[in-house]
Amino acid sequence: MNRYLLAIAVSFLPRLVYAQPSELETKVASEQMDRGIEAVNAGDYEAARVYFKQAYSAVREPHALWNLAMAEKKSGRYILDAVGHFREYLADARISPEKKRKAEAMIRELSMQTARLRFEAAGNHEIHVGSKVLTSEEVRDGLDVLPGKYEIEARLNGRTSKQEIDAPAGRETSVRFADPSSPQPPPNSAPSARTVQPREKMVTVGALGVLGVASIATGIAFTVAKGNAQDRVNRHVGGNSACRGTPIPEFCGSLDDDVRSVESSTSKANILLGVGIGALVSGAAVYLLWPKTVIQEEKSSSSIRFVPSITPRNVSFTATASF
Repeated sequence: MNRYLLAIAVSFLPRLVYAQPSELETKVASEQMDRGIEAVNAGDYEAARVYFKQAYSAVREPHALWNLAMAEKKSGRYILDAVGHFREYLADARISPEKKRKAEAMIRELSMQTARLRFEAAGNHEIHVGSKVLTSEEVRDGLDVLPGKYEIEARLNGRTSKQEIDAPAGRETSVRFADPSSPQPPPNSAPSARTVQPREKMVTVGALGVLGVASIATGIAFTVAKGNAQDRVNRHVGGNSACRGTPIPEFCGSLDDDVRSVESSTSKANILLGVGIGALVSGAAVYLLWPKTVIQEEKSSSSIRFVPSITPRNVSFTATASF
């Protein structure tokens, strides 16, 4: 590797003439290049990096840039700088296609240890990656970073948007920012889906509810009628000992009618109460189990009202429904 660096440096010395630096710049660059190569041969890549950097600052020649990138790579402490300098070397129009291929190979090798951020931002954003403010070239071309999580901030026209991204090694991650100065839609401007009870469901539940209440109300009325008939039976039997026993004597006809009324009212009351309770339970089950409908329009209003009226001799109810 040391010989390779030396060969690169020597082979590019004529480039100093091509760049037409001043005599002093050429002398400084040559001295720093010699010191850098000596540091490479001694295995001191940190010192070599400093010398090659000074040489490149003096003459801005590709051979000095290549050696600088190689010293940064070999040191293991300046991976991002090495990638950036290899990219800069690759963009130099003075290098040959063969040297371009070598630079591309170096970038591919180092890219497995780094991540790259690609920015897709509208307008002239000022992009911050952590504490670093990106140049317009970095925003346009992308930024090499070490793998990890980054907080990225975009500023434009006094407005700021932030996001956190994870940049994995060996991959390019796209970062997209909406223009913070563009008008934002008002909250909840888009129609939201709502769930409503289907009309058929409400009709069914309402009908079962009306049936249940009506049946229970009627059953209660028959229970009241049964109680009245039982009172008459008790009074009749208690005041006339001849009417006691079974079967009832023929001359106790009114007692027989009251007894039959008690039995009939009891049966009807039990049946109607059972039907009413069953209807109410069924209505509740339909309401809970029947799926709702998802719509975008206004919810239709459905209502059912019923008002029972119970007296000892009469049962009535009024039901109204609107959909």
